[in-house]
Amino acid sequence: MAILSFPNITPESFDFGIRYNTQVSTTTLSGITQTVELPGARWAGSMSFRDLSPSDSAELKAFLLELRGISGRFFLGDITHPSPFNTVTGTFNAEATSGIRTIDVTPSSGSFSVGDYIQVGNDDNRELKMVISESGSSPQSLIIEPLMRRTDYDNKPVIYTNPTGVFLLESDDLAKWSVRSKARLSDISISFIEGY
Repeated sequence: MAILSFPNITPESFDFGIRYNTQVSTTTLSGITQTVELPGARWAGSMSFRDLSPSDSAELKAFLLELRGISGRFFLGDITHPSPFNTVTGTFNAEATSGIRTIDVTPSSGSFSVGDYIQVGNDDNRELKMVISESGSSPQSLIIEPLMRRTDYDNKPVIYTNPTGVFLLESDDLAKWSVRSKARLSDISISFIEGY
């Protein structure tokens, strides 16, 4: 199944963040708690749409039905921050010189800031990352979260305008809606998680 683009409909509310993958155990003898961070942190969130017009409602309903529950995938990013804080120009690829937490890039001009999003890769296995620290200028080293999951990201394109990842619905029963008025305006809420 092809990965879909999310419809261009603005939600009334948008929640977005990281879901880390950790295990916690507490010994019964001493009460010591141990925490282990496992790989696989993923972006997750939810959206609520209220009082959708019949045409927007029809478009979003068709999109949800086309996903066929959690079997479908779609491209999505943080709609609150679609481009870097600074003006960045250039076309460049990731240089994986420092491992899965650091991406080296060489913009033609400008530099990335803490909080900027980038997309590594432009194929169906793309990953959405946030810059949490940066240093240098040529190349600029970006410390990212979450860590890279794919192993073949060296020399993959870095997209910084409208960066997206691959997401899926969190459950099979989200293709539903409610109508609250005689005007037939629909309300739809969905939750999603990164699906690579």
